[in-house]
Amino acid sequence: MQLSPEVALLSVHRDLSTCLSGMLIVDEVTSLPQLDLREAHYDRVPIEISDLEIADDRMQQDLPETLFVYVGRRSPERRPTLLLQSYLDAVLSGYLREYGEEGIHHFLTTTIGFERPIVLDRHKPRYSRAVKVDAALARRFDELLAAAGVQFRESPTSDQ
Repeated sequence: MQLSPEVALLSVHRDLSTCLSGMLIVDEVTSLPQLDLREAHYDRVPIEISDLEIADDRMQQDLPETLFVYVGRRSPERRPTLLLQSYLDAVLSGYLREYGEEGIHHFLTTTIGFERPIVLDRHKPRYSRAVKVDAALARRFDELLAAAGVQFRESPTSDQ
């Protein structure tokens, strides 16, 4: 699925004073061209293993020599304006599964870009890796996102 340019995914902008919780995905270098296409609005930036704090010592043994992170471009002339509810559900579900409530709070306080309207697509997801969340968890996510600044209002591209 190709997202329109007005739809935004969230980005982390490197700040050496902040430690971010996240997932490290190891894949074959031959997958990079396809990943670059999927992450077309991001720059692939090499990082050093020394830049990472890896919680599982076993993981560090299996890391390739070259690591990358995809970093959102800061482009004032092409600022996406909408967030997908289905994308935020997927991200928050992953943080909850991996890091618990503390992880969700950390994500919400270290991420910028929530001050945009949300596309209410939970019932008809536009995000290709959407996850299903039960009603109670959906309400919890919506409360946390509202507190973070997400504007829950119908937009011309809402599917709800």
